Amino acid sequence: MANALFVDALKGYEIYLSRRGKITLENVNELLIEKGRNPIALRTYGHYRKLLQNGFRSYIPINKFDVFQSLGRIQVAADRRRYERHPADIPVQISRDGKKWQSAQIINKSIVGFGILTDKRFPTSTGVSGWISMDGCYDIPVVIVWRQHYKTSTRLGVRAMEYIARYRIIEIDRVTRPLGAIRISRIASEELEWENIFGVLVRVDELIKSTTDLIYILEDFYDIEIDLTRPQLEYIRFGSPGDTSIKIDLGIADIIRVVLDKIQFLGLQKRKLRAEVEAQELSNDAVRLANKNTEIEILRNAVKLSKEVGEKQLNEELANGIKEIIPDVLGVSKVKPETLSLGSPERAILDERLIPATTDLVAGDDSDYMVEVVDGEDDVHEKGDEET
Repeated sequence: MANALFVDALKGYEIYLSRRGKITLENVNELLIEKGRNPIALRTYGHYRKLLQNGFRSYIPINKFDVFQSLGRIQVAADRRRYERHPADIPVQISRDGKKWQSAQIINKSIVGFGILTDKRFPTSTGVSGWISMDGCYDIPVVIVWRQHYKTSTRLGVRAMEYIARYRIIEIDRVTRPLGAIRISRIASEELEWENIFGVLVRVDELIKSTTDLIYILEDFYDIEIDLTRPQLEYIRFGSPGDTSIKIDLGIADIIRVVLDKIQFLGLQKRKLRAEVEAQELSNDAVRLANKNTEIEILRNAVKLSKEVGEKQLNEELANGIKEIIPDVLGVSKVKPETLSLGSPERAILDERLIPATTDLVAGDDSDYMVEVVDGEDDVHEKGDEET
């Protein structure tokens, strides 16, 4: 088993995926040997399980997975196949050190990388870092993942993970599917503070990403093709009360609504407890300290809510709720019985990412926010002077 090569592990993962993870190490190796490949080790088989649980639909080596994990980039790496490349014709400058630049052209791009053609040979190795400079963006740090030299030019494939979060210029999608929206608003009549809404938006981002990954895993399972509409920030109002709205694909909205409705009561319970604390009369320092300790304990309990909602019964109820809406979300006639079954990749995303993300959003560290999901036709608001 120690003689297994990268291609053997890759072929083994293809077998593992085709059986949706429901295959033993011995059976994987039997099929590999039948195909003239070397058998894999137990460690590699365990690595397959981690890849599947994190939504990877293509094999990456153990050491690269560990790097993605340490950098918090597992979801980005797992879903990179979804970021399709599109033809482009964008003049740029490329550099190995950020000081000496050379003219080049982006000939295709996705939101995680570029295909580049230089105007003259660009001596470089793969796996090294570099920089891309283009109009409308800060200089973009990249990693060169492959290159091919020609007589008078070089073609490069570069990965630009940070391009997603910090450098990408938002493009408006042509909407082809119905839209919904997720709204976050202040319950109290208070202005919206940026440091608070930023934290909320980070949690909303993970909620949308995990739901998107769930749909794409189901798409693979049902052998269909879905072109989900990308989320778009509709507005932020910093007035009193402040609120924000994010347009999302209706399929994503429907799944979030199912999970949100089940978990929402946890956030309501937290707000009720906090209101009781604030209603107490703070007549002296001892009472004030007691109330402060009580509120701290409430916040600690909120952190534990993610574990509480991880109980098997609630997770099963949520899985069944999502199965009921799958025909509408995916556009299929019936639901396969094994959908969202324990041990399946889509169930792993539900249990390990979607439910915790929803819980963190609803029962986070600010109890004065309300989260709701609305359909596109219900998403009507009046824009005021304080809206951005």
